[in-house]
Amino acid sequence: KIGSKTQLPRGPTVFESAGVRIVLAPPIKQRAQERGGNFVTLGPRRVVMPAGFDETRRMLERHGVACAVLDVSEYLRAAVGPACFTGIVQRDAVP
Repeated sequence: KIGSKTQLPRGPTVFESAGVRIVLAPPIKQRAQERGGNFVTLGPRRVVMPAGFDETRRMLERHGVACAVLDVSEYLRAAVGPACFTGIVQRDAVP
């Protein structure tokens, strides 16, 4: 209820209870670096991300994420990244 003292669970607590590890992105050094997080998750620990965001890629790889890197520079010039130009990717549940 609005105005009640009941609090919603914190985001990380909900994810962590489901076995999801939360990894914080590196600090943004340039405004353009924000697009390094514009990736598409292909499956557990597998993403497609734009080229040129090496700090973000290295951080993901340190946490066991395989990164397929694509040159999407022309799309980025139009403020569009992989998550924007990819339709919904259907994935099978992982046992």
